[in-house]
Amino acid sequence: MPEKENFAEQTFTFKLSIWKILFRWFIFLLLAFLNFALVASTVSQNLEGRPQELPIVVCTYLVVFFFNLTILLPLLFEADTVWVLPDKLVLKTLLWRTKVPYGEIVDVRLPMWSKFLILRKKHVIYLLHRKDLQPFDMLVEKIVEKTGQEKFFG
Repeated sequence: MPEKENFAEQTFTFKLSIWKILFRWFIFLLLAFLNFALVASTVSQNLEGRPQELPIVVCTYLVVFFFNLTILLPLLFEADTVWVLPDKLVLKTLLWRTKVPYGEIVDVRLPMWSKFLILRKKHVIYLLHRKDLQPFDMLVEKIVEKTGQEKFFG
């Protein structure tokens, strides 16, 4: 009879510290409040009959859109906990947890200019932080080993 493999020995956990997770929640809530307050302010001023000038409104919305694009999107898709299991990768982000079978991983990239490892599924990109998920080299090695792909440094 073949010997049963020890599942716990093949499971690896990489996690951010709790204060970094709490800080990310603070930033997320701050940006959500900024988005809500901007729309509520615009509606309130229009209901009171004192609308702002169009260039000011457009500039304000562009600044908030820039914040959403540069801060909120990476914040949502950055994994704060990664479990490397024998058959899949489990990623916990700020708002959800997902199980990614290794066969669904399309690409693994480690750009020299970025502080993130970019893990791409067919329709979603996840970001794994180089400095926060330690030991990062072991994490990259395990992912590349399980997916059978070459890591791309570029």
